[in-house]
Order: sequence, then structure tokens, then C-alpha cells
Amino acid sequence: MHVSSLLAWNFRSFDEINLSFPKGMVLIQGDNGAGKTNLLESLCYALTGKSFRTRHDGDLLAFEKDFFRAEAIFLKDGLKKKIEIACEPKNKKSISINGKECSKSSQLFFETFIVIFSPSSSMLLKGGPGIRRHFFDRINLKINPEYSLILSKYNQTLRSRNTLLKNSFSKHFDHQLYSILTQELLRYSKLMQKERNLMLEKFNAQLDEMKKLCPLPGIEAVEWKYFPFNQKLNHSSHQLFNIESKKGVSMIGAHLDQIEVYCNQKSAKDYASEGEIKMMSIFTKLCEFQTIEKYSRVTPIMVMDDLSSELDEKNILRVLGFLSNKTQVFLSSLQPLPAKMDFTLSLEKGKSAICNH
Repeated sequence: MHVSSLLAWNFRSFDEINLSFPKGMVLIQGDNGAGKTNLLESLCYALTGKSFRTRHDGDLLAFEKDFFRAEAIFLKDGLKKKIEIACEPKNKKSISINGKECSKSSQLFFETFIVIFSPSSSMLLKGGPGIRRHFFDRINLKINPEYSLILSKYNQTLRSRNTLLKNSFSKHFDHQLYSILTQELLRYSKLMQKERNLMLEKFNAQLDEMKKLCPLPGIEAVEWKYFPFNQKLNHSSHQLFNIESKKGVSMIGAHLDQIEVYCNQKSAKDYASEGEIKMMSIFTKLCEFQTIEKYSRVTPIMVMDDLSSELDEKNILRVLGFLSNKTQVFLSSLQPLPAKMDFTLSLEKGKSAICNH
């Protein structure tokens, strides 16, 4: 995949963005507050319809503006495609691919392939297990779109069951429906856990390979481990209902699975230093790239925000050396990076980003 151009209006600190990109390494350079992260965010938004910094589209709107637009032209599998997104945060959001309107923004998820590293990527290791479950589910969806049906059915069943449990003290509570939803939740949980086990095996295999391809200090003994929720009921159906009715939520299911990162046989979340966390989070993103490329047969683009604040010069060279000639890489940095760039854009605070390569 290769992004050839980006257009945006009224996005964050920019009135206008109009850029063309070559293949290879693209560096966005500038002082603090110049808009480096905003520009990378606009690129990701134009390709995915989502920000990697906020869930609220209104946060992306430039000051005193009532709409923003983002457009990207990219090539995938030899085909040229154009995504156009127009957003009026108080009203509506429209998305089209090659002029054809998308009914759901999720269509972009299966259309574009992009791996994003930012300082917040450390939450993959430091955050709760839900972040890691979501991380692996997203990779699995990229390489196995059919998994979306299992995931959708599971989430739908879980929502229905939780809604039912919120009314568990009602005289008209439907115990038969509760029993049906319990069996459905367990059935889809088994399917999800099978998929997650396979996904983790693939990911750990790539992790072992990456240790040789891009050796970074501190990642030699890193391993991801999966602890599925035990689907065998430890209580009778009556006991389970009593427990869940008090909580008001489902206390069984794959949404309770645990995925943890270990370094030297210890929990990275509990024992790793900040420097080790940074190194492992970057390495995790490289493994994500490698896994998606191998099993989807599509090479994702790589977006790396503020890499120079996360790695020293020696390790930046290792990371960029691995990515060089493999894919299109978008980087942001306060200063020049110790590697050859195919295109460098220097940003000034308060200026529009307009530059045709």
C-alpha cells in the first residue's frame, strides 16, 4: 500500500493540508506545537475515518470552524483509490470510496492497512487486558475478515444478556431467554478463544522471527501469553444467576479473557522500566506490521509519531533499517533523523501544510 496524496481542510491546527508523497521514508519535522502529530492524525483519519488520539470527531475541528474534510489517494494491489470524508460534528459524517458512499465507516477498516505507533502505544503493555484483547482482535480481523461475524455475534449476545440482567429483579424476568443467551455466549466464546489462541501463536512466531530481524535491547525474553476465561461453569445455573443479578453484568465469557506480556518470565506491566516499556511497545508495533503483511499479503504503511523521543539514535537506525525498502513510513520528529529520507516536510507553527512533491 502506498499513499500518494493527502488533502484536508479545517483539521485541528490546519486551515489547509495539500501534500503529495513518494514511496519510502517521509519525515514531518518541526518545533513543538508546529502540528506534526496533527498532520499524521489527519493522514490516519483520511485512511480510517478514526483518530488515534480521540474518539470524538468534534475534537478534530479547527477553531471557529463548523466542518472539516479529509481526502487521501492511495494505491493497493496496483489499484488507485480515493477516500473522501466530510464531517460536520454536530450533524453528520459522510464517507466515500472512489465516489461511492459508504454506509458504514467500518468499511474503511478492511480497505486500508496502516500500523500506528505513538507514545500512547505503551498502553498496550501498561494498560488493562481489554486493550490487548482489542489489539489482537483487530489484527485477526485484518488477516481473517470472517472473524468479524463471530465477534459481532458475541458482542450482540453479550449486550442482550447484560440488558436482561439489568432487569433481573423484575417479576417478568425471562429465565428461559437468560438460559438461551447463556448457552449462546458460551458457544461464541469458544469460537473466539479458538481464534485468539491461533492469533497468539502466529504473533509469537513473528515475535521470535523479529528478534533476529530487528534486534532491540531488552526484547530477547519477551513473550505474550493468553489466559482464556474458563468456560466450564463453576456454579449451577441458579448460583450463576444469583451472582450476575447482583452485579448486573455477565460474569462469564470471552470478554473476560486475559492477555499479558512477560519479560524475563515477569509481568512487563508490573516489573518493566519505562525504557523497557517504550522498547517493547515499538517492537510490538513492528511485530503487528510483520504479522499483517505475512498473513494478509498486503504491506501496511507505517506511521510513527515522535520516534526520536522514544528511542536513541542507535535504535532508531535499527528500526528504520528494518523498515527501509519494505513499506512507506511516515515519521514525525523535532530534529532530523539519522537515516536517509525520501521526503522531508518542515512545519512552522500556524502555517498550512502545502507542498507538492
